[in-house]
Parts: sequence; C-alpha cells; structure tokens
Amino acid sequence: MPTAPADTAPLTLRACKGVEVFTTAGLSPDQDGYTPDQLRQAVENFYLLGEFRLSLLDPPLGIGHDDDQDVLTALLASDPRLAPYLTAASLDGDDGPAAGWITGLKVVPDRFARGAVVLIADFKDIPAPIADLIDARAYKRVSVEIYNDFVDGLGNHYGFALRRVALCGWAPPVNKAMADVPLTIAQFAEPKQLAFAGRPRTANAVKNTFTCFSEMRPMNKAQMLAALKGKFTLSDAAANAMSDAEVVAIYKKFSEPTPPAPVPPVAPPVQKMDEGAPPRDQMIAELQAAGQDAAQLAALDDQTLATVYAQWKAQQTPAPAVPAAMMAEVKKYSEQAKTLVTTLTIAVATAKTQADNIKRYAEETVRTQKAGKIAAARLDLIGANGVAHCTPAEFDTLHKPTLESLDDLSVQKFSEGNRSFEGTAFANYVAKLKALPAKKVFSEKLPAGVLPGGGDPTAAIDAEVNKVRAFAETHETEVKAFGLTKDGYVKRFTELKAKVPDLTAEKYTRQSA
Repeated sequence: MPTAPADTAPLTLRACKGVEVFTTAGLSPDQDGYTPDQLRQAVENFYLLGEFRLSLLDPPLGIGHDDDQDVLTALLASDPRLAPYLTAASLDGDDGPAAGWITGLKVVPDRFARGAVVLIADFKDIPAPIADLIDARAYKRVSVEIYNDFVDGLGNHYGFALRRVALCGWAPPVNKAMADVPLTIAQFAEPKQLAFAGRPRTANAVKNTFTCFSEMRPMNKAQMLAALKGKFTLSDAAANAMSDAEVVAIYKKFSEPTPPAPVPPVAPPVQKMDEGAPPRDQMIAELQAAGQDAAQLAALDDQTLATVYAQWKAQQTPAPAVPAAMMAEVKKYSEQAKTLVTTLTIAVATAKTQADNIKRYAEETVRTQKAGKIAAARLDLIGANGVAHCTPAEFDTLHKPTLESLDDLSVQKFSEGNRSFEGTAFANYVAKLKALPAKKVFSEKLPAGVLPGGGDPTAAIDAEVNKVRAFAETHETEVKAFGLTKDGYVKRFTELKAKVPDLTAEKYTRQSA
C-alpha cells in the first residue's frame, strides 16, 4: 500500500457544526419538499440505522450530486499527503472518497417561517483541502438526498432516512431558504509542540478560522541557547555545533518544571460510634446470627459496623399494618364503584336498545306512510276517480319504482317554465303524471268493485283502502280509541279485506264511528 512522504506535515481533519441542510419553508411535498414529520423520522432513523445502533447507514458528505465524485477526487489528489492513495489503480470502480461524514442530525423550528422546521447537521472528518474551500466560500450551500423508504438487506422498511449531503458551489440547490455553511473548526486537539518562529504555521488565510487545536510557542534558536547558558556553562563553539533538533531536545529537558514534593498522607479522622447504638459485641452477635461472617464483622470499625447494623435492623422492621377500619372503607368504596360501573353499563345498553327501537319504528312508519301515498297515487292515475293517466301495468312497471325511490318528506323548491312551487320530490313527480293527457274518461260512476270493461279488481280494493285512509285522516280520535295509528288502522282493514272479500270501507268505518 502506498505511504505518504515522510517529510510532509501530518494530515489534519476539520469539522463543521450546525449546518442548515434542509428547511420545509418555501417547498411543498409536490416540489421535492418534505413535511416536518418526515424530517423527524429521518432524524430518528439517522440514530437508529447509523453507527450508534444498527450500523446500516452512515451518510457521507460529497461535492455535488454526481455519483463519480471526480471533482472531489481531483481536489484531494492535489494534496501530496493524499495523492499516493488516490491513484487510478487504488480506486475500486466508481467508489471514490468522501468529503466528510455526518456525525449529528436534529430538527429545530424555523426562525423565519411559522410552522416550518430546519434540518441541522454536523460534519466531521473533513480533509483540509475541502475545509479550505468551505472557508474560502467556494462551497457555502448544501443539498440533501433523502430516502423516501430505506430498506435493509432483509427487506425491512424504515421510512424516511438521510442518504447523503452535497456541497454546492456553482450549481445552486433547489431549496434556497437556508443559511450559508458555517466556517470549519478544528476537530481534534493535538499535543503541544515547539517550533522556530521562521517555520510556517498551518493556519488558514481566512479570518477567524483555524486548522487545528495545536498550541505553537514561537521561539528562535538564540533565545533557547541563551536560556540554556543561564542554567549551565555552554561555550559558543559547542552551541553553534548543535543542530536545531538537539537544541530543542536539550531545552525541553532542562525547561520541564520540577515535580512537586510528595504530600505526606493524612491520617483519616477517628470515627466514633453513633450514640444509642448497641454495644459492639451485641451488634456482631445479632448480625452473625442473621448469617453474616463473623471475621468480616470484626474487621469493621465501630462507625461502619453501626451503619451495617442499622441498615439490617431497618430491613427487619415490618411495615405498619393498615387499620382494619380503613381496609373496610376501601373495600366498601371499591364495591360501590363496581356497582356504579355495572349500573352505567346497563343504562347505556338500555338506551341503545331504546334508540334502535325508536329508529326501527320511525323507519317502519315512514315506509308505511309512503306505501299509502303510492297506493293513493295509483288510484288517481289509473282511473279510480274517472280519469286515467296511465294503465295499472304502466304504473306498476314504470312509475311505482320511481316513487319508491323519491323523497316524500323534505320540501324543496321546483321551477318549471315560468312557474315555481314548493313541495317534495314525490309530490312533484305525481303532479307531472297527473298533467299527462287523460287516456280514458268515464261517463258514468262505476259500481263498487267494478272497473271499466270489467278490468283489474285490484283497483276496486285500492279504492276501498283509499276510503278507509280518508276516514282515518278525518277521524283521528276514533281511530286512536281502537289503540291504532292511522297507518295501523288502514293496514288492519287491508288484512281483513284479504280474509273477507265482501268487507267494504263503509262497513269497516261504521264500527269506528
């Protein structure tokens, strides 16, 4: 494996904290945006899938969104310390280097947009060539790539997860409502080192940025030789014959501070046994009877032995018993609570049953009333009143299904030509049928139970039913005296008529008058 030249300075890595990598402000999900909840899930998966837990996903930092990262490889290869590692032969396919790694991720409220949130990331392991470009503002914006549903090798789905972050320079990111990337900072602290003033420092040219945390104490060779001559006799010839490294080594050896004299140990204070504690022999005897080792107890000082004894004694003291009267009260209220819950459960079930019964009765009443209205409409339309607007077959085949589907309760406003009127959809349909040209006009009143030309006897039955219904409408008090509703009164007549064909409406209503 190639190695870096020995005369180059050690490679330093930098970090970048608090980078705004995405904000929900200004972008909807339809515009490649994400919701606050989706970003929060990405943060959760960052710590679940990353090096802290499952080690399945470690989002890298790159330059741009290109997968080949040729620009990044070229930048890193310009550093003589990295060039030997970035030859074409050492790169495995298209897997190039990363410009850093994401080490922290969080979601915070957006200060400038109500309800929006910002995704904040921390970068680490940024090589100096890339960090210098960030500090020089060559790359001051970023763009993120997010998995909509990260799937591991076993087919487990995790949802939204951060894939990687791209530094943006020439090509602006889609999401432009983010702050510039902060300047980089040193990542690791290095030990102190000495250097001559003439040696260049690895500081960044941009103001307020630093390469590392190493401390440099400028000192020239003449100053160190003068300090050494003050400690012991050193001729000028011997001093001039020494190399820079020898001068530094000797200076470091003789400039190290004298270690302080050892501090004599302080005897621990004498511990006294707590007042009120039993005699030592008694405590040891009781603890030994409880299973403690006698030799270990004898080796304890009085204070420690008293503490062990007090702790053991506290464990032996039983908890105070709850008074019987209090337990009786608790049991009483517990039983009352159970009874109340049972009562409420029964009441709720009863109320539900009653509501269901009322609903069924109302639905049955509405159906019965509607059936009566359809029967009355049939009598009017097939000619029971002397004028026929349709035949029985036409009514039963065409119009009855339609009337059964129409609302006969809600009043609406209808318009026809220049005329407008209010009524139900049912009544409006019947009115339109009655407006049709008459098909047959009777010149004389037909006997009861007889239709023109000896037609359908059902019409005669319907006529009788209509008479009973009219009686029930005008004699509500008499009908109630029978313990029936109006619809029940008509239904009862229909059932009796089926059993006694000769029963007429006149005979049936005479019983109620």
